[in-house]
Amino acid sequence: MRKNSLDELLEKELIVGCVCGCDGVNKTYYFENTSENIASFIMTHQENTDRLVFTSQSDRLILSTHSESISQCPNQELRQMVQNELNMLQ
Repeated sequence: MRKNSLDELLEKELIVGCVCGCDGVNKTYYFENTSENIASFIMTHQENTDRLVFTSQSDRLILSTHSESISQCPNQELRQMVQNELNMLQ
């Protein structure tokens, strides 16, 4: 990754996405915190996944799913925006 790209990424608000696989293996990803990115991540990782958990970098829960269904989201405005994005992707 070029240094400029890394610097630009680090200036953005990042979200942590944890994929809890059916095989018991968890994988962690970092990406920009937007409803579009969250919905795309959900659609990309919905197969062979028990649960997806999205947190802030300080480990505050943002959203969690079971399959492609949102199960927890303290911010109801974000929940609606992500759900709208999911509906467009399905």
